[in-house]
Amino acid sequence: MWGSVCGERWDQKDAAVACRQLGYLQYITTTPPTASSTYYKRTNTRTVLLSEIQCLGNETTLLECSHGLGICNSTTDAGIDCQQCNDGEVRLIGPHTYEGRVEMCTSGQWGRICSDGWDDTDATVVCRQLGYFTQGSVTTNGL
Repeated sequence: MWGSVCGERWDQKDAAVACRQLGYLQYITTTPPTASSTYYKRTNTRTVLLSEIQCLGNETTLLECSHGLGICNSTTDAGIDCQQCNDGEVRLIGPHTYEGRVEMCTSGQWGRICSDGWDDTDATVVCRQLGYFTQGSVTTNGL
């Protein structure tokens, strides 16, 4: 059964564990549950599964943290923003793992790289950074 995590007492350590559980190495922020929060406000249809979570920060799952079951005095659910990339990482968005539009991570966010002045030397650097040992080439397939 799916359910929510109560936002009451939710803090940085809890957010770090939640991101780790989801497979992310880092987190950017914890979203404090407030009346003006843009994250999830609880509705009567959403079941609260965990409440009063208090992690030490080194756990691998939220279930390993001290917590209560289902009693929540807050009207919002816990929210997190996990870092999905590390600065300087590159990836390709396209039909295959070896070709596509080049994106780079900056400040924890993926973004496109401008193609002005982009050449085969730049493409080769990206290919090597991705672990390919062949020479890269510029493509104009509209990716």
